[in-house]
Amino acid sequence: MSNNSYEDKTEEPTPHKIKKFKDSGETRCLYDLNSFFILLFFFLFFYINKKFVFLYFINLFISSLTFNSTIANIEELTFMILFKNIKIFIFFFSIFFFGILSILVFLPTFIYGKTIRIRFLGIRLIFLNFLSHIKKKNFFSSFLESVFIFFKIFFISMVIFYFLHKNYILLYRLSRFSLFFSLFFCINFIFKYIFILIGSILVIAIINTLMQYIQYLRNIRMTIQEVKEEYKELEGNPLVKQRIGLLKQKTIKNFIVPELVQSDIIIFNSVDCCAVAIKYNTKTISFPKVVSKGLGNFALRIIKIAKKNNIPIFFSKSLAVFLYYHTFPRNDIPDNIHKSIVYILSQAKK
Repeated sequence: MSNNSYEDKTEEPTPHKIKKFKDSGETRCLYDLNSFFILLFFFLFFYINKKFVFLYFINLFISSLTFNSTIANIEELTFMILFKNIKIFIFFFSIFFFGILSILVFLPTFIYGKTIRIRFLGIRLIFLNFLSHIKKKNFFSSFLESVFIFFKIFFISMVIFYFLHKNYILLYRLSRFSLFFSLFFCINFIFKYIFILIGSILVIAIINTLMQYIQYLRNIRMTIQEVKEEYKELEGNPLVKQRIGLLKQKTIKNFIVPELVQSDIIIFNSVDCCAVAIKYNTKTISFPKVVSKGLGNFALRIIKIAKKNNIPIFFSKSLAVFLYYHTFPRNDIPDNIHKSIVYILSQAKK
């Protein structure tokens, strides 16, 4: 049975299977959505600081197109201007870097419901081998993924081509305008270009989200054989568990029978099926001792052995529960119930 064939995957995924998918990183990771938020962050940052960017480029153009002999002759002033521009570049680059890093780190937590795991990156060229991807996935999935990649490239290219074609005349006549107007037009053009690009990627991200989610639901489904194997993995092989249970019962039987026969009374709670065997011989021991105790089937076995060997059984719900949870086999009973146990033993012997 092929685990990769979708027609065989008829069972709903178990919580264990979903957890394994998340631990292995096989979740619905939407890279187009990441790209959308990164471009949106870039656009908002650029829009908020548009006045500063505009004035900075005006100053840069004016400084580039004019020659100031005073600045050229003073070396320290030249370096001051250079370092000022470098500081501005580092400042904006740092904001972009930490903004993109925050998107990549916190976006999976808010949208995908998982925390990112940072690992050391290793350079591998295996992704260039197209045949290896075909082997890992079925042909239909690989074909569909390739078609969607070409669709994204074609769609974004057509949107960009349409935008450039629409503004072609203004771009062609840009050299005839003044420097101030040209710079203003270029910044406005960049705003429109980024906005259209964000809209295009948003459309692609929505389509990709639906496709990836459907693919994720198909991949995470399980075959009947996978359900059986997972049950064996979590619960263990039924035959092995049965064998272990038989060995436990045999061990318990061999252990408790000799000591239970020597006990003087059984305190039994029939409601909760709880039994405690007590031994008290005033000639050999000074305090009553717990021989054995048990719940459920173990308690019923104690009662069966007691009846077979004519050992008295005293029915008490509260006393049996107290002895079971506050005593240990081969240990003395607590002092606060010593008189009660002695009284019960005396009544049982009568």
